[in-house]
Amino acid sequence: MNRFGKKLFLRFLLTFLLLAVVGRQDSPAQSDVKIEGKVLDGSDRHALFGVNVTVPGTAVGAVTDRNGRFVLHNLLAGEYVVEASLLGYRSQQLRNVLVSHDQPQQLVIELQPVLIELPGMEISAGVDKPSQGADIVIDQERIRHSQAGDVAELLTATCGVEIQENGASKSISIRGSQAGQVLVLVDGVRLQNGLSGAIDLSSLPLAAIEQIKVYKGPQSSRFGANALAGVVQIITRQARENQLSAELRTASFAAADAAATLVRKSGYGDILLTIEQHRSRNDYRYEYDLAGRRISEARLNADVLQRQLFGRWNREKNGSRWSFSAQHLFGHRGLPGAVYNWTPFARSATRRSLAVLSFEKKQRRRTLNVRASFNEDLTSFKNIYENVPVRYRSTPRYWNENKVTAGRLQSDLVHQISPNHQIELGVEAGATRFSDRDRLYPSLTPVGLADVHNTGVYVRHGYETGLGWNARLETQAGLRYDAAETAHNQDQRLDQAFSPSLGVSLRKQLLLDWRLQADWGHGFRLPTFADLFYQQYRVRGNAGLRPERSENFEWAIEGLWRNSLFRFNQFHHQLRDLIIWRLGSFATFSPVNTDARLSGEEIEWRWHLNRRRLETQVSYSHLRSENLSEERTARHKQLPYRPEHSLKAGLQWAWRDLQVNYGFRRSGERFVTEANTVRLPGFSLHEITLQYAFRLIGRPQTFMLSCLNITDIHYQVLENAPLPGREWRAGWNAAF
Repeated sequence: MNRFGKKLFLRFLLTFLLLAVVGRQDSPAQSDVKIEGKVLDGSDRHALFGVNVTVPGTAVGAVTDRNGRFVLHNLLAGEYVVEASLLGYRSQQLRNVLVSHDQPQQLVIELQPVLIELPGMEISAGVDKPSQGADIVIDQERIRHSQAGDVAELLTATCGVEIQENGASKSISIRGSQAGQVLVLVDGVRLQNGLSGAIDLSSLPLAAIEQIKVYKGPQSSRFGANALAGVVQIITRQARENQLSAELRTASFAAADAAATLVRKSGYGDILLTIEQHRSRNDYRYEYDLAGRRISEARLNADVLQRQLFGRWNREKNGSRWSFSAQHLFGHRGLPGAVYNWTPFARSATRRSLAVLSFEKKQRRRTLNVRASFNEDLTSFKNIYENVPVRYRSTPRYWNENKVTAGRLQSDLVHQISPNHQIELGVEAGATRFSDRDRLYPSLTPVGLADVHNTGVYVRHGYETGLGWNARLETQAGLRYDAAETAHNQDQRLDQAFSPSLGVSLRKQLLLDWRLQADWGHGFRLPTFADLFYQQYRVRGNAGLRPERSENFEWAIEGLWRNSLFRFNQFHHQLRDLIIWRLGSFATFSPVNTDARLSGEEIEWRWHLNRRRLETQVSYSHLRSENLSEERTARHKQLPYRPEHSLKAGLQWAWRDLQVNYGFRRSGERFVTEANTVRLPGFSLHEITLQYAFRLIGRPQTFMLSCLNITDIHYQVLENAPLPGREWRAGWNAAF
């Protein structure tokens, strides 16, 4: 071929390739998207992340994203079988799935949870699993193999979550929030703290918990009052199959835990019973400076005893499901106080009773839920002493008791108009009564008797549609109205709030599975009874306080590629009428309203290899907290106890019957005072857990060994409240 012929051939070849590429983009090809859909949890219909969706007999497969979505490419027109599987759920096959040239097939797959017994190691995800609506979902497998002692310890590895711990109680902060701005629910029932509003997460044992969901940002459009910064939703265990299981654990500081669960299924209904006990002396050593000397002592009066009994009965028949659950928790503990202000004689006791009756009816595309609940919390605090050393007299004697009783009726209707279109309507009404008394001085009761009657109604709408070019658009909109009427003695007040929310998500297949999301919403929090009515020496409530309100905007982008997930999130949270207690005139503490601004970024990366036998996750959060108070000494300063930087990492490796989990946390400096004159140093913590699974007498069993705070550092999250050094834990669980 001569030179001219070679040039002509090359031009022809380039033209042919260009036309082929253009033709492939403009014409429908056989390998275009043919099957797409969503995988949901069959128990509560939340989206499932990490589900393997395959077409048996082919190499076609996909993994669901955080919205439960999946897309199967490269299929020819015809009829297929689609299979979905996830550890902890019963696999499901859809047969006779017809695929045509002109329209991708839309599927909605529901997987039913199941308790799995394996002869070898039970491999759990090891990382928090996102789902639609909830930012984080922690399942029962993660709980069983975590060696965590309570809900607070489970959440420490969650990006954007900080646990405020003083050695006696643990509360949660989400993206720099106050503990009272996070709503804690147990089976839809609000846990109550009439004084501070903060819930002690160390009082929530794990044996009866099936799942924990964490929602970040304002959620008042769905959950109502006090969901200003986020929600921790705890779902108790369901009866899956006949089983008797037991757990034992021992740890440093003379700690010992025991739990047993019995599950029995019959034609008259399914029964689940759980009993759990936790005991610890908690007498770890601490160090502090006094007059230029370094003092090392052991804590006094830090023991804990907690017992819980939980039971559930449920029955399903003809598409209807009845369920009744009851929980009773009793505990007492020492209140050791803080450095320079120890209280070795202070004690607290808690008794919590909770009952929930629920009904669910599924009929074609509609699901009706009705729930009635009752809960009662009784708490006692006392500090009684006679003829004790002067160093223990800085806190005066006291003995206070308070009681919160609440009842609530809720109902919601979910209508699935189509696989991509859903609407939800809900209404609820409730009443709460708070009472307290001073056992030493009955005439000086701090609050007395107060009642709150509240109502709420909401609507939520979700829609998803295809945009072409392998892109999909999803919208979520919600609006809720709440009214709360508070009565105290002769005083009455009415608080009302509208809480709108809007979320938009765009998903695109372009090399990676990309997702761009934007959310906007309002939230609010009612003042507590103590904020409004507390009256004691040098402590005065403020009946004129306004409810806290917030507006939040955030956006996120994430990419899912094979075994990796990357997510970047940026949020802006404006707080109006934030309630802060301050020392005012005549040395009196009282609450005031002020403004604040919280903003920051969160980065998360997760990766797994070889069927999740090797997994890792890394997260970083950057928080900017700004006090917008009119006080000159506090304006534009950082809010106290909000670390600006936080880094968390985890690694899980499994080989046959052995599993190793490593965790790392780095928390930056935090200020102690509003004026930012005192700060606590940052700290780094390392921990490792070994798990070995085996069978004894034909029954699966697991042995676990953990070491927390490996480097034995001394650190504080709250000023003058030292936390323990190195801690060892050993545990065993078995199913019979």
